[in-house]
Amino acid sequence: VTLKTNLLANFFFLFCPQPAMTVYELSLILRSVKADVLAKQLVPVVSSIASTGGIVHDIKNAGEKELPHRMRAHFQYFNKGAVSFMKLECSPSAVEDLNHKLAQNEDIIRHNIVKLNDTPKTTTCRFKPFNNK
Repeated sequence: VTLKTNLLANFFFLFCPQPAMTVYELSLILRSVKADVLAKQLVPVVSSIASTGGIVHDIKNAGEKELPHRMRAHFQYFNKGAVSFMKLECSPSAVEDLNHKLAQNEDIIRHNIVKLNDTPKTTTCRFKPFNNK
């Protein structure tokens, strides 16, 4: 039974169209707290990425920083924030859902999602060089 199930799953995976996974970088400014509490604040973010079918590859904490200007979020003003970066892989449709979830999270002051693996198009030159003989 398991052999048939595995063959069917492999057939489905190989021959059915899968959503394209794109690499993104998520930058977060969170409320300034201690490091152990910061890890607890990132758990819902990572779980929401995983729930949409995404994969988190890397999490970097840039530490607590003074914000360039006073920021207002969720009816409060902030002068300091903890900055974190995440490298994640998910489908473009999942980014819209993630954007909505991040906007509702009260621990997040600001967030920004940037697409990383946008390869430039290569073009060929249509002009022939001169022969100065």
